[in-house]
Amino acid sequence: EVKVKRLTVVLIRLKPAAMIAGESALRREDTVSSVPLQLLIYVNAILACIFIVFVGGFNMDNKNDLEHRSQLNKALVAPVLVTWLIAEAARLYCGYYGNLNEKVPETSTFLLLSCFPQFPALAYLTFLQEHVYPLDFLFGFSLLILLLLEGFVGTLAFQTLIRRQTAHFYRLCQEEG
Repeated sequence: EVKVKRLTVVLIRLKPAAMIAGESALRREDTVSSVPLQLLIYVNAILACIFIVFVGGFNMDNKNDLEHRSQLNKALVAPVLVTWLIAEAARLYCGYYGNLNEKVPETSTFLLLSCFPQFPALAYLTFLQEHVYPLDFLFGFSLLILLLLEGFVGTLAFQTLIRRQTAHFYRLCQEEG
């Protein structure tokens, strides 16, 4: 059984309107941003940059030099790599922005992009392409593990975010009614 500790970050924000009204200028506000998720996204961004340099470089350099048994496999590597690269950039941005700003749509986009196309593309680039170099396997397997961890931690953070947004909505409804 895996237990993940959640960290609550306390922010103190200045309120200029409160200063004018004579109230205290400092207000304590709890956030539900997930620090473990943010760390995983950071590590993933660094590892993805290294992965694209090595895997992209190896595949583009040796594409015409190596003999492929299947022309489909030879033609499939480049589009999968480009799809992975574009989706990874969008996924990391949505995860970073959605987690820090507590945005539900961006966080859900991060989780959906983690499932598709990232997981199948990484699985193909790590295990299924015809010519897999040792660094392809090392970085690809590490990114797959990070992807699974981000999915698990991201789901927990998403559930916490949804609970907070729902409670905030109920409070607003009670204040109006």
